[in-house]
Amino acid sequence: MRWSVLVLVVIGHSALLPAQQVIKAEQPKPVVVPEEQLTESELVQQLISNYLVQAETEQTKDSMQQMAIVIGDVRRVVGLPKERQRVLEIAAKGAVDRTLEGWRSAQENQVRQQAMGLTAEVVEQRLASLGSVHVGGEPADKNGLWSASMEQVLTPDERTRWTTAEEERRGYRIRALAQMLVAEMDRQVGLTLTQCEKLEPLAHKALTDYLPDMSNYVDRNTGMDFRMLLLMLSGVPENDIAGVITPEQFGKWQQLTADYRGWWQSIEQNHRARMNSGGQPVQQGGRVFINGGGGVIIKQ
Repeated sequence: MRWSVLVLVVIGHSALLPAQQVIKAEQPKPVVVPEEQLTESELVQQLISNYLVQAETEQTKDSMQQMAIVIGDVRRVVGLPKERQRVLEIAAKGAVDRTLEGWRSAQENQVRQQAMGLTAEVVEQRLASLGSVHVGGEPADKNGLWSASMEQVLTPDERTRWTTAEEERRGYRIRALAQMLVAEMDRQVGLTLTQCEKLEPLAHKALTDYLPDMSNYVDRNTGMDFRMLLLMLSGVPENDIAGVITPEQFGKWQQLTADYRGWWQSIEQNHRARMNSGGQPVQQGGRVFINGGGGVIIKQ
C-alpha cells in the first residue's frame, strides 16, 4: 500500500499515533506595490534597501574573490587536496560574513545620512554616485574563524611551509615598494645615485615598520597614489633623512606630501597602539599592483 501520509512514531510508546498528513504550506507570494502607489517616504526606503542589498552583494563578492586567491595560494604552497580545500572555502564564507559586520553598519549609516530629508528623486541621484565605505579592521584572512580553520585543516609541516611563503611574499612586497618609493623620489626631486643607494634601506625600514599601520588609509578599489607612498618617509628619523637629501629636496618632498600630512598623526597612533599590543597589525596590506603606472594599489 502506498501512503500519502507521514506516520509519526513516538519512541517509547507501544502504539502508533494516528496517521497525520503533512501538508506543506504554500509560501505567500510577495505583494509588489507599484511605485506610483508608494508614499514618498516608502519610495525612499525602497531605494535605500535596494542600494544596501546591491552594495553588500558586491562587497561580499569582492571579499570572496580575495579569499579565493588566498585559498589558491594555500593549495599551491602545501599541495592541499580538494576535500580539505572545501573546508577552507566554507570557513572563508564565515570569515567574510564576520568581517562585514562593521561594514554593514557603517555603509547603512552613510546611506541614510545622505538620504536624510531628501525626495526620492534626489536620493536616487545621490545613491547613484555614492561609493562603498572603507572601514578599518581585519581582512577576512586575518579573522579568528579563518585562523582557527587553517590551524585545524593544515598539518604542522604544512603550516610551517605556508608561514614561510607568507613571510617571503611580505618581504618581496616591501622591497618592491621601497624601490618604487626611491624611484618616485628621484623623479620628483632629483636624486644622485649615491642618494638612491642610501635612501632605499631607510625606505625599506620605514615600510617594514609602518605599512601595516597605513593600510586603513588605502582604498581597496582606487588604492593610493605615489604621493601617499612618499609619505612613508615620515617614518624615517629626520636626522637620517637630513644625512641623505638636501634641504631643498626635503622641502620639495614636504610639498608633494602636504595633502596627506594630516594623516600621519593617525598612522603614528596606530603604530604605537600596535606596538603596545604585541605588534599585531590592525589591518595588513596585501598584494601590490601597479595601476597603469599612475599609482600603487594595495589590495587588502
